[in-house]
Amino acid sequence: MIFLASFAEAAAFYSHYAQLPPLQSSAKQSWIFILVDDGKLCEQCDEFRGEAYQIEDQSELEESFPYGEQLDANTFACNVHPNCRCIVERQE
Repeated sequence: MIFLASFAEAAAFYSHYAQLPPLQSSAKQSWIFILVDDGKLCEQCDEFRGEAYQIEDQSELEESFPYGEQLDANTFACNVHPNCRCIVERQE
């Protein structure tokens, strides 16, 4: 635990560490769009069929699918439209 002696010391400490870039993996991750092709497939999702994404950061998926949500470390629900069942899955 770090104890700071004064407000000035605390401000200097914060300003130094606030400027550091966030920790990220420099390796790109491969993700692929998986659709549920069961006769109920909509045209919106069909356009993404087989799409692959090479990303460095989770925020890139969030930019592509702004209503999406992370389900677990390897699965991202796209939420292309209401009741969407399609996902983007990390490839090993």
